[in-house]
Amino acid sequence: MSRTTNNRARVSAITVSAAALALGLAACGGSSTTAASSAAPAASSAAASAPAASAPAASAAAGIDAAAVALIPAGIADDGTLTVGMEVAYPPFGYKDTDNVTPIGFDVDVATQMASRLGLKLEIVDAAFDSIIPSLASNRYEAGVSAFSITPERQKEVDFVTYFQSGDSGLVLTGNPKALALDTTLCGVKTAVTKGSTQEVVTIPAINKDCAAAGKDPIEVLSLGGSEELPLALQSGRADIVIVDSGNGAYIAENSAGAFEIAAGPLLNSGPGGMVFKKGSGMAEAASAALQGLIDDGTYGAIADQWGLSSGKVTTATVNEAKG
Repeated sequence: MSRTTNNRARVSAITVSAAALALGLAACGGSSTTAASSAAPAASSAAASAPAASAPAASAAAGIDAAAVALIPAGIADDGTLTVGMEVAYPPFGYKDTDNVTPIGFDVDVATQMASRLGLKLEIVDAAFDSIIPSLASNRYEAGVSAFSITPERQKEVDFVTYFQSGDSGLVLTGNPKALALDTTLCGVKTAVTKGSTQEVVTIPAINKDCAAAGKDPIEVLSLGGSEELPLALQSGRADIVIVDSGNGAYIAENSAGAFEIAAGPLLNSGPGGMVFKKGSGMAEAASAALQGLIDDGTYGAIADQWGLSSGKVTTATVNEAKG
């Protein structure tokens, strides 16, 4: 999945040291990070607080991965900080806790653990989704961790490290009153997506081809600047369906107090998702090594389970995996 301009960027810096992690990593609830002041808007009403945390003992005990550290590019190693761009409005991957300040979620916990294994402090910068990849090229961030779908077009711009599997699903009002699915039932229908996402640039055009072939009107697309706006558009009637990453959609539905459900039907565009790094920087290889350690010792799996993403777990942190 995916999501424009830096005038929407919301900066929230979180610095996490390896020492602090060794003392306080109760993982999966974000409690190991401390947030600086933030002017970020409230998260969607569909986003609940973090699930109860139960971190694996290995997460605190494993310590620094010397082999992964040896792969860190000189500039990052010298300043000791990994600066990560993340849209902190996309539960359960990254969103704000009930204090409306502290970032929590699967992406936050994985990035925190990865930085710990690399012996780096973690700084998370809350950013508009579709500003993250361009900001890697300008060296504003050293990584982007925000549930990016791996696509050939993006691989021309950045290096990927695979860390989850997912696809697209449709979020609708409970009962699915218009009997919608991710097919030609969307022709002429008000459909909300995040601006710059694969839902906007891949899924919508693919369905529109089928609409054209069937002699039907194209989808009426509502492209929104932030993922937190999607359930609000559905609830208000601005959209009849929202196309989202399957993990995000399931989380919103489960925490909507019965307001939303996932439309029936298979996922579209199923495949790997990855962290992103500046092309050719060498940071992807270091991140891959650290993440593979988290996978092998069970830390990564425990985080995925805690955030309800068990079905999207991967076994290999591949650099630049091809989407098959």
